[in-house]
Amino acid sequence: MSALTLVLHQTALSLRLNFRNRMAVIYGYLFPLIFLVAFWAIWRTDEVPLALHLGQLLTVTVLGGACFGLPTTLVAERERGVWRRYAITPVPVWVFIASLLAARYVLLLSAALLQLALGFAFGMPAPLHPAALLAAFTVVAAAFIGLGLVIAMLAEAMQAAVTGRGLSGTGFDLAALLLIGAAGALAAGRMFRWDGAERFAARPGKAWLLVALGMWVAVGVAAQMRGQARAVAADTEAVPSASDFQPAATHMPASWEAVTPADFGAIAFERLPPDSGIVAPIAGPGDVPDPLVRARIARIDAALDTWPPGAVADPVQRVRNWLGVLAVPDVLQMDQLERFLPPLVLGRLRDMFGDADLAKLLYWVAMHPQDGGDTAMRHLDSLGLPAISGPMAKPRARVMLYAFKFLDRLRPKSTATR
Repeated sequence: MSALTLVLHQTALSLRLNFRNRMAVIYGYLFPLIFLVAFWAIWRTDEVPLALHLGQLLTVTVLGGACFGLPTTLVAERERGVWRRYAITPVPVWVFIASLLAARYVLLLSAALLQLALGFAFGMPAPLHPAALLAAFTVVAAAFIGLGLVIAMLAEAMQAAVTGRGLSGTGFDLAALLLIGAAGALAAGRMFRWDGAERFAARPGKAWLLVALGMWVAVGVAAQMRGQARAVAADTEAVPSASDFQPAATHMPASWEAVTPADFGAIAFERLPPDSGIVAPIAGPGDVPDPLVRARIARIDAALDTWPPGAVADPVQRVRNWLGVLAVPDVLQMDQLERFLPPLVLGRLRDMFGDADLAKLLYWVAMHPQDGGDTAMRHLDSLGLPAISGPMAKPRARVMLYAFKFLDRLRPKSTATR
């Protein structure tokens, strides 16, 4: 498949995803039309009621689609794990970025044409230089698309200060924002005009526009590639096995009922990934989810009451199914959701089995990661979670890791190794 075909295919996919996002459609299409109607109502008695304000109207169109619609779409796709799926495809990163830019330009251009059509219906005359208008619109769209990419990738620096870990880990975000601000201020200073009647075309220093435009696009692309590289790195991680945590196991109980606390002592719990890491994260007692995440967890909690896989007769499979609820958001890197679901599931399991039996069941599940069924992880729609399809090595490994982590919390203190 040629590079152009890949870009066109990915662009078509991006367009379909955009039209499934209601907020993106509102920002991209409804807002510009609302502004046009408002301008028409205010200046309808002028001799040329809309033509003198067309530049402002089209700027609003670009602003809504690029700086509101684009970040909204990208963040929504990331939350649903769409990017995670992109990362495991053989499509190059540049194809993904090019398709984002192309799809957004198509959306902006279609919104602008819709706005112009409505303006003509209100009696607005046709532009004197349509080709020049298209060229100017394209340049402005490119600038704001770059800014939209930056907003989508970096605005979490403020969110981290509200509900996250402050400025820890946001060095790239802050540096990028400072660079954008400096480039914009420098370009604005070089192109400053004292008189609104002064023609921009006659003003020296127009090339400084490229500084601001280039910095927006460069930082947006860098942020996108940085996030994509992280996703690829996470996706290519080695899949752990039970032997990584109990390499010297010489005895295996005949059943989960035969497991004793002495069996826990040989497990190298210190080798487990940290709770604050990317793999199998678990929120601490002082961590607080965002309100939207908290509401989503509440809906999942309510749905778990009637979730059939959570009530199967076999206790071992039942524990596997409950841990699968954690494995899927973890594999898909569903941001806060993957960290705040584990305490909920652990509490449910403790109420269901009691600590003593649950510890035995968790040990058995962790030491037999390839046993049992994985059907539950393929049917999580009723919980409002995406389902896993394809190879199950990583989801099963996550089940094992969460089993070990929960066991570490429940095992008697006399067996502790850390």
